Amino acid sequence: FRIDAAASANTKIYFELLADSPFILPDANNAFYDVYHIFNIRHPKRDELKAYLEENKVKTEIHYPVSPVHQAAMKGIIDHIATPIANEINNSTLSLPISFMHRESDVRKVCELLLKFEGSKPIAGDQKNITFSIILALRRKGADLKFSLNLSIPIINYSR
Repeated sequence: FRIDAAASANTKIYFELLADSPFILPDANNAFYDVYHIFNIRHPKRDELKAYLEENKVKTEIHYPVSPVHQAAMKGIIDHIATPIANEINNSTLSLPISFMHRESDVRKVCELLLKFEGSKPIAGDQKNITFSIILALRRKGADLKFSLNLSIPIINYSR
């Protein structure tokens, strides 16, 4: 549980310091306890931002760099479907340091660098989160098991 508590504390710092920034943050829902094993932000200049952070000794990751529709397993199944939202998300996501090994000062330094990034000008357009829940019900050996998966997908309407 100590690991979860450390990630949760770091998450609070990210949310606090980046609240009014141009970065799209994960959707926080106080009704759920999220351990944030990945703290994924979005920005239209993701690749420039990643390079800038690496120049400043901050390691980031691009988790799930290929949208599901473009993965080899989907070839011939759904790869013909236009997915502009999935493509936008895949081209703008960046995972920030969030492990239990990162101290509060580390996370504050990452936030300071993010806010100094020259691409950190406000984004034209507005952001809306589409949140939906999926309830999975399983029956195993006479016991009903229910899982709730809550997803929040940030959608940006850019004015061009």
